[in-house]
Amino acid sequence: MCSCPVDIKYTLKVKTLLVNIVGFVSSNMDSQKGTSQTWIKCRNFFGTPKRKDFKNVCQDLQDIQKGEILVEALCWTVDNYMTAFNVPEGSIMIGEQIASVIETLHEDYPLRMLVICDVGWRTRTIINPDKQLVRRLADIGSLPASLYLGTLGLPGLCAYFTICEVFQVKAGDILVINAASSPISNVVGQIAKIKGCIVIAFAGSKERCDWVRELGFDCVFNANAVGISPALQRVASQGVDFYFDSVGASFTKEVLAHVNSLGTICVCGYISTYGNRECTDPYHLIFSRERQVSSTSVMDYTARFEEAEKQLLDWINMGKLKFQELLFNGFEKLPEALAAVYDMRTVGKVIVKSAAAPSLLTMLVEY
Repeated sequence: MCSCPVDIKYTLKVKTLLVNIVGFVSSNMDSQKGTSQTWIKCRNFFGTPKRKDFKNVCQDLQDIQKGEILVEALCWTVDNYMTAFNVPEGSIMIGEQIASVIETLHEDYPLRMLVICDVGWRTRTIINPDKQLVRRLADIGSLPASLYLGTLGLPGLCAYFTICEVFQVKAGDILVINAASSPISNVVGQIAKIKGCIVIAFAGSKERCDWVRELGFDCVFNANAVGISPALQRVASQGVDFYFDSVGASFTKEVLAHVNSLGTICVCGYISTYGNRECTDPYHLIFSRERQVSSTSVMDYTARFEEAEKQLLDWINMGKLKFQELLFNGFEKLPEALAAVYDMRTVGKVIVKSAAAPSLLTMLVEY
């Protein structure tokens, strides 16, 4: 059974947060409020995306209608998955952002409220919160609001429900993770350690391994410097119980030989094949030893997001859950940031911050 502590009487108290940046809203809400800068994918790309694969355009915005809000982005997330989805040419690049309400005709969304919305690479957006998924930011004290794009956002929520619901780990279980410095995998490994598991982690560079070692995992390997199978044979000769896979392809083919009978695999992604013309599938090996594979969506657990956010935040405040962010400054840096993720020049969660927002710290204001 899942041993995650849950207080059924607890409800995460969501409050209005204001940006702790003097003049951010007032200096931006009247400046070109009727337009939005937008990054468009102008051609398909393979491998590392390049600046010429995107086009920065200015789009006109209509006046907001009753029930709508106009938001101004403070920061955007940049992740590997952005090239896995087949974004059509001429479409806005996908992704979540944290934004401030700068105009409102919705009684539940006052001016300057901070929200998380999945509207892509754009500076301003008109949203109807009754028809689109919009999440209000809760009070996280002195922590940066950008955590809601990482450890307290969908990556952290995915990690939480993987460990507590999909795997239902117990002390002494052996877990293998790859892409261990990524926003999801590093949280998966840390929660597993909190639960008493043995965690074997693989990352793709020396710099990434250096940071992953700080997280307290039992074994950390540079996936580009060791043989995957020999490494597992050396540190887990008895086999592994759980495998959290973000890489796929030949990496997974080697790991599968070490997963115990009735072991469980959670397929999060297959970044080794993102942007490649050919995709190899190693999962035919699963059937030989009755392994269980789960590919679940974090959106299956939306009704329990508050529970997960509370627990993740508690672990952060207790020092049990660490995070690291790499900030790029300015909307124009989004393509560069995405390329850096694919060139393995980043460690931790990659965030692009609006140049108009000198800080991402927030302060609590109650109405």
